[in-house]
Amino acid sequence: RSFSTKTLIILLAAAAAAIGALYLNGFTRPLPLILAGLCTAIFLSAFASKPPSRFLRCGLAILIFGVSMSSAYKEEWQVVIGPTENARFGQWEMARNRLEFGQAGHSFARLEVTLNGENIILEQRAYGDNQVFSKTGFVRGVVNELSLSVLQLNKDGSALVRAVNSPFVTFIWLGGVLMCAAIFPVWMPKRSERC
Repeated sequence: RSFSTKTLIILLAAAAAAIGALYLNGFTRPLPLILAGLCTAIFLSAFASKPPSRFLRCGLAILIFGVSMSSAYKEEWQVVIGPTENARFGQWEMARNRLEFGQAGHSFARLEVTLNGENIILEQRAYGDNQVFSKTGFVRGVVNELSLSVLQLNKDGSALVRAVNSPFVTFIWLGGVLMCAAIFPVWMPKRSERC
């Protein structure tokens, strides 16, 4: 489908506005910014198409935006938190509340922490021949998704915690849902075929 010159100018202006807004909010890497501008143009141009195609294009634009921004701005920390210490990383502050050990067919350790006012429980379980599994805790927001997992528990009561911030992951899920929604009308029988 071809667009008029006026429509192309509007799409380019919207792409430039998206790039500018992201840049002013600290997202300065060129390739993700260019992809964000492209995704904005694809997203807006989708409204000129019919519903199944519209959902597919919108979903694809949102998904590409989420993948490009999430992979480019992913942050990772490994922090040691002692029995009476707080740990700071990025925009978060983590305080340790409680650490308990136990046996329930396997040995486990449960670490309860407070992250920016939200309680999170992390677990580490050990089975048989030194097979260690960690239960990851998540703090989800519209833009940021932070995951925490225990890497090591020390005899002095301190814990080594891995924290990973993956921004815009929510956009990946939203884009996938919209793309799936585009498929349903195609599977539905037409009214003439229902009778």
